[in-house]
Amino acid sequence: MKILNKAVLFIYSIIIIVTSFIVMILPFDIRAIFGIEDLLSIIRYMKGNYTYTLVGAIFLLISFGYLLYLFKDKETISPGSYLVLRNEYGEVLIYQETIIGLVNYIATKLTGINNIRTKVIFVDCKVSLSLKGESSNETNIPETSMDLQMKVKEHIEHITGAQVNDVNVEIVNTTPPINRSK
Repeated sequence: MKILNKAVLFIYSIIIIVTSFIVMILPFDIRAIFGIEDLLSIIRYMKGNYTYTLVGAIFLLISFGYLLYLFKDKETISPGSYLVLRNEYGEVLIYQETIIGLVNYIATKLTGINNIRTKVIFVDCKVSLSLKGESSNETNIPETSMDLQMKVKEHIEHITGAQVNDVNVEIVNTTPPINRSK
């Protein structure tokens, strides 16, 4: 959102807050604050009707919430969706999608585990991976999983420079072997 839009919305919110406060206190007959005769006639009409207090309180809460939302930095990505690596020239952001792409690259080169779904978690500037996939009936699951873990860890650390904390592999199903002979 541009600065001009933020300024206009800030002024609008301040006006709504002041108006809400005035509407909220009107039923309590505080005449010393208001000196305009027309306003006093409105006050006489509203006096004793606490529905206006409720409406004013609702608008006041909404306005405060809107002000908080207005100053929240919307351009940042949700925490945990990328890793920041710093060097002498600045920062490098590595997104979850990048790590997932690197895992898929290694997984397609490795036979025996298929249909891998990857979950990436960034903790303390380190990458933790959780891989779920299917194994063929002829694959030695412990050996193939360890090979996958080792290759994924090495590849991600080599390509991104990020440290891989752990690579967890879950084999959720087995699939029949692919018959490649014709």
